Amino acid sequence: MYVSLVHRLTAALAFFLRLSPHYESQIQPLLEVLQSRQTLKGKLAKGDGWTADGGISKKDIRKLVEEVATKLCA
Repeated sequence: MYVSLVHRLTAALAFFLRLSPHYESQIQPLLEVLQSRQTLKGKLAKGDGWTADGGISKKDIRKLVEEVATKLCA
């Protein structure tokens, strides 16, 4: 259940960031202040409480979270 929630929220964030006309001037600095990259990458690490063994285990969701963290939350 939590993994699908993370997937949907990450996908929504990706669409919002990708389609925003104000990404470079307003949204990118906001993402840096909110430490969104570190938060997303933290969901990939073990021990965050999202799955039984820690971290996101589904490969497609991991890939999406990594792409959003590295490319859009730069």
